[in-house]
Amino acid sequence: MRGTSTLFQVSFKRRLLGGKHAQLADAVLTGMSTEGYKAAYLRMDDEGNIARTNPMRIFCGKARSEDLTYSPDEALRFQSNLQDDAAAIEEVAEQIYQAGSKHKLFDFNIQTLTYTDGALTHLDGVSIAEIAAKRAMH
Repeated sequence: MRGTSTLFQVSFKRRLLGGKHAQLADAVLTGMSTEGYKAAYLRMDDEGNIARTNPMRIFCGKARSEDLTYSPDEALRFQSNLQDDAAAIEEVAEQIYQAGSKHKLFDFNIQTLTYTDGALTHLDGVSIAEIAAKRAMH
C-alpha cells in the first residue's frame, strides 16, 4: 500500500522559515510571524474583547507585551463564523493561502509538498519528474 502525505513549507524573501508543517494553518502562522511580528488565531471584537460568538480571525502585529496581546486593528479581514475553533482556523488559513497565491498579497510563500512512500513526488501539484524535465530543457 502506498502512503501519500502533504506537508507545507514557508519561505520569506527566498529563505525557508522553520521546518515543514503538517497543517496549512501552522504554515500561515509561520508566514505571518516574520520580521518581529507575531500572529495568532483569535475571536476578538472591535473593542478587544474575546468571546466565543465572535468570528475567528488572524491577528498579526508587534505584540505589546510578553503575553502577546493584540488589538482589534491588527486583524486581517479574513474570517470564519464556524463555531468549531479548529474548523474555523482551517477556513481562515485557506482564505489567506488562496488570496496570497492568487495575488501575491503577502511577502511569504507557501509551497505544498506531496510525498508518496516517503519520497517527494509533487511540488505545488506539479510532479517532480515534470519539473526536472523542464529544467533539463533550459
